Amino acid sequence: MRREPPPVRMAHGHPFDRGTWAPQVRTPDGRRRPIAPDLRGSGESTVVPGTTRLDACARDLAALLDHLGIAGAAPCGLTMGGCAARPGRTPRPHPDAAERSACRRHRHAPAFMTDC
Repeated sequence: MRREPPPVRMAHGHPFDRGTWAPQVRTPDGRRRPIAPDLRGSGESTVVPGTTRLDACARDLAALLDHLGIAGAAPCGLTMGGCAARPGRTPRPHPDAAERSACRRHRHAPAFMTDC
């Protein structure tokens, strides 16, 4: 019996929103469910006072999966979103996440983003 592949949880970079992933969401490969939320303080999400840490974004991503009834998803992220979505930061990555994660630093992003 073939196991269904995990959904792909897409996390955008700063200062963008989920629209970053519009081409990928509009043309899913039919095998994976794309999940592309606005991270806290971006797009249509609520702006909260103070500084938002990447750990808070990671918890938000996990809470969204809980809300949707999804046990886990393969992370995909761009710059800040990649840092928030990476398997070591997300509380409950999908068992296949380390094998399937994809994170990319924008060419103009600070060098520290490669090690987040």
